[in-house]
Amino acid sequence: MIYTKLYTKSTLSRKVQANMALYQEDLRLLNYIQDQKSVSIKQLAMYFKKDFSSIRKEIHHMNQELPDSFQIKIHNNQVTSVMNYSDYLNFIQNMDMSRYFPSVQERVAVIMLLCFQDGHVNLSHLYNTWGFSLTTKKKDTKYLKTYLAPYGLEISILRKKGITIQGNEFQFRLAVSSFLLLIAEVGENLKFYERLANSPFEHLLYLHFSDILEEVESSAIQAYLKILEAVKVMPSYPSKKLLLIYLVLYYYHMDYLKESPEFLISMPVIPFTLSDSVFENYAINHVISILDFRPFLSVPRSSKLERKINSFFQSVCSELRLDFYTKEQVFQELYTYLYKKISAHYYHIELSDKLVKNTEQHENEIYTCISRYASFFQEDWKFQMNPDHISAITLIIKKWILRNKIIGREKMRLILITNTIQEKLEYFIETLKEYIDFKIIAILDINELYQIKNLSYHHIITLSDRTSLVLEKLGYPYVRLHFFLTDSDIVLLKSLGFPTKASKFIAHNLIAQIFSNHSEKSAEEYLLEHYGDYFI
Repeated sequence: MIYTKLYTKSTLSRKVQANMALYQEDLRLLNYIQDQKSVSIKQLAMYFKKDFSSIRKEIHHMNQELPDSFQIKIHNNQVTSVMNYSDYLNFIQNMDMSRYFPSVQERVAVIMLLCFQDGHVNLSHLYNTWGFSLTTKKKDTKYLKTYLAPYGLEISILRKKGITIQGNEFQFRLAVSSFLLLIAEVGENLKFYERLANSPFEHLLYLHFSDILEEVESSAIQAYLKILEAVKVMPSYPSKKLLLIYLVLYYYHMDYLKESPEFLISMPVIPFTLSDSVFENYAINHVISILDFRPFLSVPRSSKLERKINSFFQSVCSELRLDFYTKEQVFQELYTYLYKKISAHYYHIELSDKLVKNTEQHENEIYTCISRYASFFQEDWKFQMNPDHISAITLIIKKWILRNKIIGREKMRLILITNTIQEKLEYFIETLKEYIDFKIIAILDINELYQIKNLSYHHIITLSDRTSLVLEKLGYPYVRLHFFLTDSDIVLLKSLGFPTKASKFIAHNLIAQIFSNHSEKSAEEYLLEHYGDYFI
């Protein structure tokens, strides 16, 4: 469905009647229900932090907008839906603009992008065009001021033009990047396209972003490819998207950065030169340092952060009675993860993974222990670990517990389709190695399936129904597993002929016995590099 870039007054005349329009929260609830298929009112109330009556009212409200064939049913406090993800997308994409009431966050995102794009925006004209009241405009302006403050940004008035946003240019780019991450995807040839599940107002936001893309997207792609050539590692899909968005904004605001960005932990190393400006080079390399790469990319070192993480690591090991042979590797992974998350938190960038749920149920002892240290970095860096951080660190620790025990034998070549972050993904991979031997030849996001045709593999592994549905439509056979493996998963893998696990050896001891006539250090390095799945 094609929308105009600006709402007309007549289009929005019905939107101001809140009881006749769907909200962003309604769409979130609908998406959750269709994903679960069957879920209790109690579970919905807990997940969305609302009371039972509010959930019932929202479902009743949505049913007024849904076709008869997709009505949400409630029976004995159990909510069911026959809608699948394709049906949900079809509903969203065909929703009339007049049937949707955007959130304040959606309205503010459009205002910020217009300021970034044009340098200013006339709010009175904009809200009149959208059909929103003067009261709504005043409330949104107050919210915008509050939202900008942590970024070191503020609103200024331009006579006869409206408002402009002034302050830290680096933070301005990151602030705009944070909401563009939610509404844009990257496809083949690194070209952006609109996220399929965008709300009508998010669609409007993407249309403005597409104007910027027309001018600078090709330059951003060329710079991205040069960065990959320099760092020699591949980013995860969310990191690829953030990096490309930042480069788009850089080229659109080239030469706007007039001072060095503020660095919370330490100044980044500079393996890549983006421009003649030392400020721009510091900025892009700091962005690179907070991204997720496979394998991990080295991050700047901070003796203060190292001491703090070492204290945290030792405390956790003491409480859980852990003694890692690979202690240095565990520490380095924790340092890399926490450096990225503390820095990203400072810049209000969220690359967290929301797909892996219930870690505390599956790894309760480790999760509970890590939870007790949620405020460990608060005093020095104002960083409070959230459940997603705790989950990731729990899985890092558990992965290394597993890696210090077992390893595989013959290799089954696998493609893994997921957008789970690297730290959590390695937990799944290491857990899988408890049962079978395999080699991951590619980890792809659902937006990167076009790469499959160029790969040699035995099986495709997927961790979600949505990905499975897309693969099925494309004609690719797949194996659907659960992130926390079940007994039925293992039975399925064995029935497909996956080889079972073997034993793991300590490289140092084996070399001392077998390679007594060779350089022990060089032989150990060779084995670890070429046969890392067999030695620790």
